Amino acid sequence: MPKLIQRLITLFLFLAILPHVSTVAAQTNEKPVNLAARFGRLQRGINLSHWFSQAADYSKSHLDKHTTAQDIALIKSMGFDHVRFPIEPAPLLNNTPDPSILNTTYLGYVDGALDMILATGLAVIIDIHPSDEFKLRMARDERSIEAFAKFWRAFASHLARRDPEFVFLEVINEPMVEDPYRWYGIQGKLIAARLDDVGLWRWFCSS
Repeated sequence: MPKLIQRLITLFLFLAILPHVSTVAAQTNEKPVNLAARFGRLQRGINLSHWFSQAADYSKSHLDKHTTAQDIALIKSMGFDHVRFPIEPAPLLNNTPDPSILNTTYLGYVDGALDMILATGLAVIIDIHPSDEFKLRMARDERSIEAFAKFWRAFASHLARRDPEFVFLEVINEPMVEDPYRWYGIQGKLIAARLDDVGLWRWFCSS
């Protein structure tokens, strides 16, 4: 698809959602967010790979040892202003009866990692980074899209207490949807899933 068409579709998606965001912001008395300053924090970043995603296991031992407070401090000292924090959603859905109910133990591990990152003054893009199998199911099955939307409602609601000046939410890493028009529709549905709790300014959309 030509880049111009992609940009136009993204613009139309934004314009379609914007009135809803304005209404919600007015109703909840949300303070205005300086978007230029906020996105200015994403000038120089680095990926935290193979920690909470793309790993052989997600045990507490692995999570505690793979990336430490010293590592994050080093990243900050090297002049980076943000990190991309990929998260495999499967452990958050383990032993839960419904995708809107997250595994509280694992959610605590995610919170601990976020606290460690944000304490250094780094901004963070929270990237949902599932397996190819997960993404292919979503590409084929409407029920999987609805389940993923329920997951995002729960996860975004939990993250809404974080400072929106430093936290960005990326819908999904590299969606495996061959039809770009279908993907834009799916993405709009996933973003809209939590607009009532987190403003559009919190979303850093995948494309």
